[in-house]
Amino acid sequence: MDLSFCRTMIQYGNDPFDVGHKECPVCHHDTPELLGELLEEHKISLLDADKLNKFGINGSRSIVLSKFRKDLGLSAGQMKEQIPVLDYLRKMHRNFIAHGE
Repeated sequence: MDLSFCRTMIQYGNDPFDVGHKECPVCHHDTPELLGELLEEHKISLLDADKLNKFGINGSRSIVLSKFRKDLGLSAGQMKEQIPVLDYLRKMHRNFIAHGE
């Protein structure tokens, strides 16, 4: 998942190792527990805490999560239910990259 995140960032002309990413409201949440707090704060849910912990899904990994449906043991329908949350997180990330907000 980390390589996929890096590839996505580079594809859009961003440096995935830039220190500024740590300030991103999504990437800053670099553990499954912190991602859970972010989701709770925004009153959204992504999978369940056990799955987040089992697969080590943090903020940056959540951005590319849809590419790993089979690895996560999710059906196409289950992943489809997660897409609005993933889009929300991606939008937060894109807004930060574009505008620093």
